[in-house]
Parts: sequence; C-alpha cells; structure tokens
Amino acid sequence: VGKEVVVGIRPEDIKLGSVGEGIAALVEVTELLGSDLNIYFKIGERTYIMKTEAASGIRIGDTIYPVFDGEKLHLFDKETEVSLIY
Repeated sequence: VGKEVVVGIRPEDIKLGSVGEGIAALVEVTELLGSDLNIYFKIGERTYIMKTEAASGIRIGDTIYPVFDGEKLHLFDKETEVSLIY
C-alpha cells in the first residue's frame, strides 16, 4: 500500500527455542514477577521482552534462541499508530 508499518508482538507470544530453532540473542535484563520471568534481550539494535516461567533458570548474559509466533504479529501504521490487523 506504500505505507511504512511497525511490527509488534506481545511478550507471551515469544517462546524459547533451541539452538538452530530461533535467532541467537543475548539476555540483558531479567525481571522476576512471581511465577513469571520477563526476559529483555537484544537482536541487532532492537530490544525485545519475552515472558516465560521463572523456573526456566535464564540469567543475564545467557544466550537464548527466541522464536516469534508469526500468527501473533501485530501491524501498525507508522504514522497514525492505528492497528492494521484486527
């Protein structure tokens, strides 16, 4: 359509993969929230947040292999920030 879009995904829609399954990413921050663990990781210059179980044992400095669920991507008009997919 000729417009720029922004792609978003919710933290719970990013899953832990294994070597070769996802993209290698470095864990920068972990945030314990009861039985959940928010993991802040970087791919290139972008930081993402993934939600997983606190029992996963992931720590700052670990390399993880996040897998993004393509069915759960959200597209927004970059200019208006209006959702393009409902």
